[in-house]
Amino acid sequence: MFKEKVIGFFEDGIAQGYFKNIDPRLLGPTIRGTLVAAANFRLSEHMIYSDEDITEVVQIVWDGIKRQ
Repeated sequence: MFKEKVIGFFEDGIAQGYFKNIDPRLLGPTIRGTLVAAANFRLSEHMIYSDEDITEVVQIVWDGIKRQ
């Protein structure tokens, strides 16, 4: 059910012109993977990220999927 909602969310975003025309099945894992990796690095202290760094990671992800 969660997967259907996430894919539906991306399909709606593509149809409404918010997201690039990327296969919705790829958007979820790509976004999740990037954000989870950054969070894990921060939590494990392998990499020290400030709040601004995390905000920048989110912006990088958004820039990657938004329709320009």
